Amino acid sequence: MGWKNSVSATIALILVTVSVDATAQTNIRQRRSVVLYNECLNSASNNDNVEEDGPNITYTCYGDVARKWWNQLDPDDQRDVRERNGRFIARYYGSSGYCAHRIEDSSGRGVDSYVCAIKTDAPK
Repeated sequence: MGWKNSVSATIALILVTVSVDATAQTNIRQRRSVVLYNECLNSASNNDNVEEDGPNITYTCYGDVARKWWNQLDPDDQRDVRERNGRFIARYYGSSGYCAHRIEDSSGRGVDSYVCAIKTDAPK
């Protein structure tokens, strides 16, 4: 009977370890996403890429800052988007914006660039 208790205790320990590890990874991903969100806001502010449109403000970041954040976003929530200026793979976060990887220009030639836009309410 003793070995059964030992096996049960080992299985319980494994399950707790897996559960804690999954929770820790989720928290790390969320923290990383907040850091990258802030990096994008700072980059937009520092490079004068802030546009006010009535009740909204859009902060736009490009290049390596946008690429890092795009890579962090969930690929399950991405769409292939065609616009007049090219083809993009867009990943969305909540209802406040998106990051996009531009893969073709308007003529269909391959390109490799990134952009993220954060839309917020303007202060009143």
